[in-house]
Amino acid sequence: MIAQWLNFSGKIKGHLMTIALRANNSTADFEHHLAQIDEHGITVVAEVLSPAELRTLPALIDRVCAIRELHPLQEDAKVQHFNMCSNLVNHDPFFEQLCLRPAVYSIMQQLLGANTVLSTIAALEPRLGATGENGSQVQAMHRDGLGGGVEVEGLQGCQSLWLIDAMDQQNGATRFGIGTHKLTLPADLDTEDWVRSEGRLLQMSLPAGCVIIYDARILHAMSNNYSGRRRRALACFYTKTGLPRMCDQRFYLSPEVQRRVSPQTRVLLGLDSPEPLSAGGKFYADGDLPKAPMVGKEV
Repeated sequence: MIAQWLNFSGKIKGHLMTIALRANNSTADFEHHLAQIDEHGITVVAEVLSPAELRTLPALIDRVCAIRELHPLQEDAKVQHFNMCSNLVNHDPFFEQLCLRPAVYSIMQQLLGANTVLSTIAALEPRLGATGENGSQVQAMHRDGLGGGVEVEGLQGCQSLWLIDAMDQQNGATRFGIGTHKLTLPADLDTEDWVRSEGRLLQMSLPAGCVIIYDARILHAMSNNYSGRRRRALACFYTKTGLPRMCDQRFYLSPEVQRRVSPQTRVLLGLDSPEPLSAGGKFYADGDLPKAPMVGKEV
């Protein structure tokens, strides 16, 4: 079942590369995923979400996207091409334990430290039929940062994309620039044209329930969905502890939720961290953080 979805092999500058969809149930699996991230900047962990969860999650994702809570400092006008909602732990108990799943969390801890912190957890989907300017892609290739345009330095963060629907080129599969986490981008070339010319552009066909883990420095972008099929996903961004966050749960998470979460969840959400409060990749020593825009409707 796994093999029919992905076992990608290709050449970059004459060198063979392979990305295989694989579970994370053994030491060999674990080492495989770490090696993939180191070499290619990306790995895919199979069967993280159960069939039962995949039957109920689409409705939950649609409900929270109707609320449409944006990240602090995010402008709704700039994200009109996407269905989305951030700060998901505040909106449903399901998300309180999700990012602790060993198949993903063990990799993040190895790469980012035992006390890795969840900088943000959001639902994200390219809207059906949406396009960028003059029919271009809805999102340009970019590297993930700490928020507010603040870049990561070295391996400070890893993004994870939890697929709620199957993903392919027709319904907006994320485009990746394989191996670009270790490269300096040319200043005089269009980024995507350069990725294509280097033979590094990859769009994968993947089943619902798997999780793509990638180094924050790898070039990537959401793509247009022409298919009429949904492409819902969760974007869960883990960082090293002590860094400014996109959405600091100490401030944006309700007191009620903060009181009830487990000790392990408190560590992951950084609820007892000593550094100043932060939002959008910036520390606020005075504690006067910007509000997170709520532009949908509470349901």
